Amino acid sequence: MTEKLISKRRPALMLDRILTTTSNILLVILTIVVFGEVIMRYVFSSPSNVTSGLTAMIFPWMIFFAAIAVTQNNDHIRVNYFRNKLPAFLQKVVNVITKLIMLFFSIYMVISSYGLVESVMNQAHPILGISRGWLYGSVTVSFLGMGIVLLFQIFDEITSEEEKRGETNDLDYDH
Repeated sequence: MTEKLISKRRPALMLDRILTTTSNILLVILTIVVFGEVIMRYVFSSPSNVTSGLTAMIFPWMIFFAAIAVTQNNDHIRVNYFRNKLPAFLQKVVNVITKLIMLFFSIYMVISSYGLVESVMNQAHPILGISRGWLYGSVTVSFLGMGIVLLFQIFDEITSEEEKRGETNDLDYDH
């Protein structure tokens, strides 16, 4: 039974590692860029124009990759007090409805952000000279990733036979 659960979670663990590693790499790059700007500005009295552009480009990608991992691991804060008072079957129903609402929002955000990417694709970032679509594409990629994760979670919630009981805390961090 445990081996089956581990083999079932292996792709999810690999995705989590990839997303977390990517976010961490982007954080390191962002830290180096900002630190370099501080050195250039205060030590050499020669500020760089590229720093603000790189920061504006890297930060959303870092945040949105992390958001996919948060969705996958259910690390977002949920208030579970009332849900935990329900019978196990109704808890499952509430979980599915909650995930469906999140999925609807994710689909809406994918469609909306893709429209935004298309409308700004021909606009170049004034400092970096690359398409602004790269900036707004982070939203599309993120919510697409969250939608896929949510689809798998909904399927797993519907098909799982074991009862999943949350903690009885008002704030459940699902760790």
